[in-house]
Amino acid sequence: MKIMNKFFLVVSDVHLGALFSKPKLFKRFLKKITKRKNRVNLEGMFLLGDFLDLCMETPKHLLKSCKYIFKIMNYLNRKNIPIYLTLGNHEITIEEEYETKFSSSRDEFLSKTSNKFENKYNFLNADKIFQYFVLSKKENCDPTVLGFESWQEIEKKKEDLGNDFNILLTHGHQFEPIEDLLLGATFWNTGINGDPVIKAIFNAGWNGVIRKFLNLIEQMIATVDVVVNNKEKIEELKERILKGIIEATINLIVKKKTLSKNNQTGEKFQEFCKLVEQIENRRCELDNDNFNNFIINKILDSKLTKISSIIYGHTHSFQTFLKNNTMIINTGAWQHEVIPTFAKIYLNGTVELFKYQKRNFRRIVDILFVDILKQDSSIKPKEIESFVI
Repeated sequence: MKIMNKFFLVVSDVHLGALFSKPKLFKRFLKKITKRKNRVNLEGMFLLGDFLDLCMETPKHLLKSCKYIFKIMNYLNRKNIPIYLTLGNHEITIEEEYETKFSSSRDEFLSKTSNKFENKYNFLNADKIFQYFVLSKKENCDPTVLGFESWQEIEKKKEDLGNDFNILLTHGHQFEPIEDLLLGATFWNTGINGDPVIKAIFNAGWNGVIRKFLNLIEQMIATVDVVVNNKEKIEELKERILKGIIEATINLIVKKKTLSKNNQTGEKFQEFCKLVEQIENRRCELDNDNFNNFIINKILDSKLTKISSIIYGHTHSFQTFLKNNTMIINTGAWQHEVIPTFAKIYLNGTVELFKYQKRNFRRIVDILFVDILKQDSSIKPKEIESFVI
């Protein structure tokens, strides 16, 4: 067997338990991956956060609704194919000192999930759950997977990184400015710590109404943007539409007497809507270029020059970006209207990106080329080939 055929699989933001996630499609994907012809080459799987959406669903219900997916995970575990999990903002609470508190956050996550799963499923192992992973290769050696609880730990142990390539893998919320992260955390933490009723409200309000409509509106905006070609007017239109959706959602739920404005749950829902408005307004201000600059600044500030590639999720926006000889890849998501995407990392450091559509994998190297050339027109295709052979 050629070593070039061996690979690690990378998936992000499956959001099991959330409305408009794709558990059936993900199950088919896993079944295809675990067929012998694919499995024999599979070195391991990275799940880059928000695999379970604990903002929107309880572990107890996930155990029932996603049991087939968990069985496949168990099967991979039994076949000595490790599953590496980074925890996202829909799985653990985010606080100001979250970097130094990951160990306790992981323990809390495992107490919520493993207590429900441990009798049947054992793919969630503390020794393979970290905030950051680095797939690191030293010259004349096979790649090794290194787990880190904090960014500071990576900086302290940077001499342990390989001299061939180092691919950083994480969820991605860590790259947000702390003020934006804590704004969103007010919303996420309420869902994670909420009772089943609060989770159901968040799921219906965020995924069932607001997010669903916003996705449709984004498509309309894209058309208007071409015609109007005025960024300020477009942003004003987005803000007005968002306010309209939130007001309509509140009125609809109150009229249906699902909630009362006078009770505690009703107040929680109104708080939720206000938070959503703040978060979405901020999201409108942050585009992919801004987010990539946050990533680059974090890498440059730390002087971690050994990092050759960064793979993350979080924003649900598949994209690629090349900066300072560092390849940045967002693997997209498995929720709402987006076409699910994933990555393969081969043992020589090559990264391939794929769409999963109509039960088939389709390599999207051409899209990778186009995105990179958009960002930097001075790059020639031959200079990119080493990333996408």
